[in-house]
This record gives sequence, C-alpha cells and structure tokens, in this order.
Amino acid sequence: MKTDLRAWLNAVESHGEVKTVDGADWNKEIGTVVELNAKARGPALLFDNIKDYPAGFRLLAGAMSSAKRLSLTLGMPLDLEGLDLIHSMKDKMRGWSDDLDEFPPMAVKDGAIFQNVDEGARVNLLKFPALYRHRLGGDPARAQRRLGQSRHLPGDGS
Repeated sequence: MKTDLRAWLNAVESHGEVKTVDGADWNKEIGTVVELNAKARGPALLFDNIKDYPAGFRLLAGAMSSAKRLSLTLGMPLDLEGLDLIHSMKDKMRGWSDDLDEFPPMAVKDGAIFQNVDEGARVNLLKFPALYRHRLGGDPARAQRRLGQSRHLPGDGS
C-alpha cells in the first residue's frame, strides 16, 4: 500500500493507469475531459500546468475509478474485480480495524504535512485548481443529479 501521493502516482503510472494532461483550462476544459474520460473508463488524469495557476499546482481526477487503481491503493491483488474485489476488501478491512492500536496518533513538529501552511488572512481555497462542473452535476438535459464525493469550487470567494 502506498502511503504518499508521489509514490502512488509512480505505482499507477508504471501500470499505465494515469495520464498527464498538460495546459488544460480549469474553467470548462478539465470538467469536460474528466467526465468524458470517466464515461470511457479511462485512466486517472493528472492535470499539470493548468491555465491561470502557478506551476506545480496540479489536479488529480479519477484516482479510484478502476478496480486496478483501487487495488494498487489498498495493497490488494491486481487481478481482482467486481464482487471478488469487494469480498477481499471486506476481509482486509477487518484486519485494518484490528491493527489500529499499532498506529497511535503522534504529534510532530516538522515533516511533509507542514510543507504548505497558510493561516488567518492567507487562507484562500481559490488558490488551488478545482474542476468546474456544471450546476446539475450530471446530464443537464435530463436535470439528473449525482450522489458522490467531489471537491467543487467554493464559490466566488466572498
């Protein structure tokens, strides 16, 4: 199981499970590409050099949208799909619960978690790229809404 996003990206890339998209526009392009890629059951997409954002501010979409990527993330066998993957995950989760005491929380004074810290008036969620999704979040022609977990733009900043 990978414990850091950089290591995870290297692992999924070595399996052909991520594609980098360079120079996309956050406003309409990324959302459309992500939706079309999801419908095609494509690889995870890593958007880099996003219009209007500084270099290094990237966006990852579809990270867990395939059985293989989910298996890579959770340290599961890569040949499992469907119900076999679900049953295997269920069995593995029991072990994770049993092992929780081996990993107590630990306070730290430095480390990767402190690489990027903004406090008070410096906090600005709009500094991070996020894909723009149309208001209904599904098929606007049918006014369908999706239920799921997504990070959307937080509004106009006011």
